[in-house]
Amino acid sequence: MANTIKIKRRTSGTAAPSTSDISQGELAFVEASQKLYYRDASDNIREIGGSGAFLKSNENDTMDGDLTVTGALVVQGTTTTVDSTTVSIADANMELASSNNNDGSNGVTTDAVDFGVYGNFNKAPGAANTTAYGGFFRDASDSGKFKFYTGLEAEPTSTVNTSGTGYAAATVVAGTFEGNLAGTPTITAATVATSLDMNGTELILDADADTSITADTDDQIDIKIAGADEINITSTVIQPATNGGMSLGTSSKKFSNLYASGTVDLGSSVNVDGGSVDGTPIGANSASTGAFTSVSATSQITSTLATGTAPMVVASTTAVSNLNADMLDGQHAPSGTIVGTSDTQTLTNKNLTSAVMTTPQINDTSANHQYVFGVSELAADRTVTLPLLTGNDTFVFANHTQTLDNKTIDCGTFS
Repeated sequence: MANTIKIKRRTSGTAAPSTSDISQGELAFVEASQKLYYRDASDNIREIGGSGAFLKSNENDTMDGDLTVTGALVVQGTTTTVDSTTVSIADANMELASSNNNDGSNGVTTDAVDFGVYGNFNKAPGAANTTAYGGFFRDASDSGKFKFYTGLEAEPTSTVNTSGTGYAAATVVAGTFEGNLAGTPTITAATVATSLDMNGTELILDADADTSITADTDDQIDIKIAGADEINITSTVIQPATNGGMSLGTSSKKFSNLYASGTVDLGSSVNVDGGSVDGTPIGANSASTGAFTSVSATSQITSTLATGTAPMVVASTTAVSNLNADMLDGQHAPSGTIVGTSDTQTLTNKNLTSAVMTTPQINDTSANHQYVFGVSELAADRTVTLPLLTGNDTFVFANHTQTLDNKTIDCGTFS
């Protein structure tokens, strides 16, 4: 008859055997826990078999201790769950979607799988307690662009549903970004380390995208406001995009100082409300009248006021030195010296028509004496008619000794 060898065993309870239960080299089995124990030469109780000691190949099992695999670990199946709080991977690059290609027998001929990494969170804690997902992935349906997302309420599978409930582009916070920004990115409190190359494209500034700065014309900056170009800046000029297109300041918000070293062309209307010009005080000004303390000009002062209204009103009767005018009281000025009514002046080449002289005088040859004409009191105007001379002649005077030629002396008649 065959012999039967039975090892020591515990039929009730789950406690492991102690040194008082088994000897060195002896085995013991605990039926409740399905574990096999061994006492070694140092009196250590070793768990050498059963659940947690060795993995079963044909059923689910649990290992309580550490597992070290020195060779390759191949895990096949649809789901691998890692409940570790810390996962350390020595590989510098981790491959995802390894079968999403046409290598070997994979036979993938389309680009339809989104690969990436995601996590889950409670997007409404204390209220609806809604589970949501966020992460980043390569969007195969959008030219392979990488996207960060959050709030998606449907767990991603082989694709991420960008139209799913709650899906939103996530905010990415980074210290430094290198490369090209395409689309319509939102940049908050950015710092550009060296330069930002717009390459002639438009930099949009406001929410409705109608105010911007662009430099699509070489060496020129255009500033657009409310959809229209308003200011052009080049290396030589800052100007409005159209003539008279915008104002520099307003009646309530004015610039404090304006400095210019060249010509200042202020157009057709200038409103100066007090202050000073080049250190000279000026008075107040309104649209129709002005009260200036003084006005000094080194060039022309031009008035375009139509005929009928005096372009200048002067209250003072004080003479103006060096005033040179073409017309005086509607009359053109002569080319010579102006004749005054009470001034002692020498008149040359003058024609006097119906002249009235009180005491006319005529210089002698050396101009050191004068012929002074005296008159008597008349009862009425008298006409003195000069004869029609046929040659040069001389006046005859009563007390001057003269020889008379060709004269007829009529002594009268008697009866």
